[in-house]
Amino acid sequence: MRPYDEVSALFQDIRALRSSISLLGWDLQLLMPSGGIEARSQHLLRLTRLEHQLLTSPTLWEKIELAQQDTSDFEEAQLRLLK
Repeated sequence: MRPYDEVSALFQDIRALRSSISLLGWDLQLLMPSGGIEARSQHLLRLTRLEHQLLTSPTLWEKIELAQQDTSDFEEAQLRLLK
C-alpha cells in the first residue's frame, strides 16, 4: 500500500471516530436517560482519547511526510490540508 493510501485510511478511521463522538454527544444531550450518563461519558472519553492518540501519533506524521514524496498534485494538496 502506498503511504498516501495508508494516510487516507488512517484519516477515514479518524473521521469515523469523530462521527461516533458527535452522535454520542448528541444522544447524551437529547435522548440519554439519566441513568446512562456515566456510561456514555466514559464512552465519549475513550473515543476522544483514541482520536487524540491517532492525530498526535508520530507514525501518522511520518507517513504524511513519506506520502508527500510520491503523490499527484491533487494528493499533495490534500496532504497539505491535513497538516
